[in-house]
Amino acid sequence: EVWGRAVEVLSNMGPIAASCLAQMLEDPDPEVRHLAATGLGHMGGTAAPIAGSLAGRLEDSSSPVRRSAAGALARCLGGGAEAVAAIEALPRSLEDEDPFVRRRAADA
Repeated sequence: EVWGRAVEVLSNMGPIAASCLAQMLEDPDPEVRHLAATGLGHMGGTAAPIAGSLAGRLEDSSSPVRRSAAGALARCLGGGAEAVAAIEALPRSLEDEDPFVRRRAADA
């Protein structure tokens, strides 16, 4: 619950917080990675510079992390090099074993 509240606060703080959440994507705890990706998704286009980090989570060992990363990409992609790199990673997610990951990748 503490991590969830921290992510909620960070996701309302703007671009500086996006880099903090991106660092949390590397945490060994899958719940922390999931919450970080969810928080980045709530940031929408503000998280676009972090799209490459989110794309890296599309191959996470945790299905909830892959799901939240795909959903976050769907909400934050706009344009630029970060978006291109993330978009290139999405086709693999369309074949994920988790149907929710496939759906969110398709939405992106």
